Amino acid sequence: MDIVEEKAIAIVSRAATEAHRGQTRKDGKTPFIVHPERVAKCVAHYGGNHVGVIAAWLHDVIEDNTEGAAIVRKALEETCLPENNLHEIYAIVLALTKNPAIPGKRERFADTLDRILHAPTRRSLSRSVIGWIT
Repeated sequence: MDIVEEKAIAIVSRAATEAHRGQTRKDGKTPFIVHPERVAKCVAHYGGNHVGVIAAWLHDVIEDNTEGAAIVRKALEETCLPENNLHEIYAIVLALTKNPAIPGKRERFADTLDRILHAPTRRSLSRSVIGWIT
């Protein structure tokens, strides 16, 4: 990764940490941010690029914070990444965000999987991917 990509990761990791401040995992003790951090490390370990690592850091921000979509957009705007990277990251984050309008845990999970499988490719991304959550 180059310096711009590394700085972008630092920006979004700080934003995710702030967005999850005070939240804990199901055990009630472990800070929630440990989860996105582990996901980001796994993505990097298995060869993911900066787009995947950044999406991993941000993947729970929208569903776990009332201002989540704005936090994600602001963090991405603070990076110096190319616009196509920003669209791709946002599309990944949206695909991983559970839709709170769908009742039932299984139904929400099925919807999330469907959105992941049908997420737009890098070439077809545009501002229109900002979907139902904004």
